[in-house]
Amino acid sequence: MHDGQVGELRLETAGGLTTASVTLEGDVAEVRELTLVDPFRLVLDFARPAEREGRPEAPMLRQIVL
Repeated sequence: MHDGQVGELRLETAGGLTTASVTLEGDVAEVRELTLVDPFRLVLDFARPAEREGRPEAPMLRQIVL
């Protein structure tokens, strides 16, 4: 976290339900989520916007599995 992409990840439980909250840093062009079972998990995939001319190259993105 605090890698220029993900700023904060919080899990909150209320009334028997759990909510995941992800705070992003910087520009994000696309966010995809995928829920899987056996075992239950959530996959979040963040894509940066296309590089513009004159902008320094950003490091590769990592896939985050919760």
